[in-house]
Amino acid sequence: MLAAAVALGGCGTSPTESGTLDKALELVGLRKPAAVPSIPKEVASDLLPRSRQVSLRLHASDVLNTDGNGRSLSVVARVYKLRSSASFLQLPHEAVAQAGTERGALLPQDVIEVREVVLAPGQRHEVIETMPPEATHLAVAALFRSPAPQRWRFVFDTRSAAASGVTLGLHGCAMSVAQGQAVDVLPETARLAGVQCQ
Repeated sequence: MLAAAVALGGCGTSPTESGTLDKALELVGLRKPAAVPSIPKEVASDLLPRSRQVSLRLHASDVLNTDGNGRSLSVVARVYKLRSSASFLQLPHEAVAQAGTERGALLPQDVIEVREVVLAPGQRHEVIETMPPEATHLAVAALFRSPAPQRWRFVFDTRSAAASGVTLGLHGCAMSVAQGQAVDVLPETARLAGVQCQ
């Protein structure tokens, strides 16, 4: 067979033909196997889930988490990395406040990671959050003493947050969104205007 392949090797074959002669030439090393098309690296990297970097800025105002006498107090802010935001957005403030920072304590199927940041009046916390590939949302909940309804937590889509960054103001009893697009909130809810603290 080797002699036949060598004898026919001079005849050549076309790249579109596939047959016994082509296979024989490949076996003896006289013809390279047909190239398998490859996916360009740019396309391949877009197909794989990847972690994203989100610039998160928490800016506490001088009037922060006020008590009954109007004095400013420190506030705890929890930063959540979520697989889904639907269940988190349904939770009342009390459930989030009592859950703690154990990953399984609050929505174990949705929470990937949670950590706390304590902010004093006038303090700023700025960090780059690395969002794992399975994290679809970044959430921040402020554990105000007496929170304004619908303004104590905000959730952001990971992809858009990575592009724009997220800047939140923390105030007497509410948060405001200075940068980023919070999901499932009315635009006026993301602003501080109209908030009356108790």
